[in-house]
Amino acid sequence: MGSAKGQRRCIATGNVLPQTELIRFVRAPDGTVVPDLKHKLPGRGVWVRATLAAIEAAGSQKAFDRGFKDKCLVAGDLAQLVQRLIEGRALGYLALANKAGLVVQGFEKTWAALAAEKLCVLIGATDGADDGRGKLKQKATSHSWNVKVVEIFDSSQLSLALGRTNVIHAGLIQGGLARKFVDCADSVASFVANDPEDATARVVKERA
Repeated sequence: MGSAKGQRRCIATGNVLPQTELIRFVRAPDGTVVPDLKHKLPGRGVWVRATLAAIEAAGSQKAFDRGFKDKCLVAGDLAQLVQRLIEGRALGYLALANKAGLVVQGFEKTWAALAAEKLCVLIGATDGADDGRGKLKQKATSHSWNVKVVEIFDSSQLSLALGRTNVIHAGLIQGGLARKFVDCADSVASFVANDPEDATARVVKERA
């Protein structure tokens, strides 16, 4: 049975999923498996569920060889490479939002922006103190408007994206770039989350 329009079969789990929940891969002329996040690289592609576990399983159990029906060169850190690419896409939108003047940084400025109901996204570094992050999250949830909390990047990643040092707390003002950042941040969170289905995933052997 073929996949429905906009859906593809994951070569690791065998599940048919929307393309938004999958990563496309192509095989380079030298046999190297290359991730294609934008779905623009030429050639036949195969699809793997967008999780760390599924991509690691596809690589270790030769699912790419079966999917492409040819010998493939799969980097040992392919899943980690995909994670860095997804993280980079999210942080890229954060950098663009910062250039557009839509980001506040620092505890005091973030607190003030929350109090004024200007923020739609609250960002906390994973290596920041729990006390400061907790206070800001409590402030974000004390009002009726919805504030998305993103705590998946460390201080070095946020600092690089925002062009400052030791960024622990930040916030995003409502707009298109905020929505794109949140969508990509959700993809990062889903990618690294422990999923029982992936933990017991069977790697599907494609028919020749």
